[in-house]
Amino acid sequence: MNIFSWFFRKRAIKKHVRVLGPALRERYGYKRAYTATEVTDTATSLNLWTSPNKSDTRHQLIPSNSSGVR
Repeated sequence: MNIFSWFFRKRAIKKHVRVLGPALRERYGYKRAYTATEVTDTATSLNLWTSPNKSDTRHQLIPSNSSGVR
């Protein structure tokens, strides 16, 4: 793994911890675990869910804002 992929992966994980977790708690209340549908719906509404091919079933959670994390 090169330094750029490591950096972007780490940045994406931080964004999901800081953004997706609180949004899930706000929408569905505190739970120990959330269903896949709840996570994907929330990530989609936050524009965190992107897939290079819309028919592809192997989606990736990556920031859709490529200019950087705020």
